[in-house]
Amino acid sequence: MKLKIVLMLILFLLILSGCSEFEVDKFSEDDMCIINTDVSGEVCYGMSRSDAEKVLGFGTKNDLGWFDYDNGVIVQYRDNLVASVSLTNKSKDVYTTSRGTGIKMLKEEVKELYGDKYDIEEGEQSLDYVYDLNDEKFLDKLSRDTSEVMKMRFRIHVGFDINGYSISISLGDALMLDSLY
Repeated sequence: MKLKIVLMLILFLLILSGCSEFEVDKFSEDDMCIINTDVSGEVCYGMSRSDAEKVLGFGTKNDLGWFDYDNGVIVQYRDNLVASVSLTNKSKDVYTTSRGTGIKMLKEEVKELYGDKYDIEEGEQSLDYVYDLNDEKFLDKLSRDTSEVMKMRFRIHVGFDINGYSISISLGDALMLDSLY
């Protein structure tokens, strides 16, 4: 009986360790997704608008040309593909990033998920990570470049309120997110 329990515990631990595909201070293309925690649907960078709207429902185009969806999700499309997706206060308890970052998390909790080796902090209320797909490495600062270069840099931006809780989370290429922040 004890052997059976030990084997089940080992199997459980192996399964549990295989579930987490994310490593702190490492980038994965899965980092560029949000997940609807109610229906387990995901919206990812590069996804077609029609596939994104199967998860989000239909959006309303705002004055800036972006699309607002229920539950506080904002999407920018380029050539009918998701180029950025943002979560706002209304997203709390409905959407998280694929890594588990959600609205109303403390900055330290976000850093526990993404790491602090490559974080870029430009003030108390901002936290960014920028990954260059061409060089396959994180950058240590925010910088502008040509449009083509900026499209090849993934950026994760988290905004915080004065108490240190996340109030916005955006994922996208640097070209799109530079128009937001």
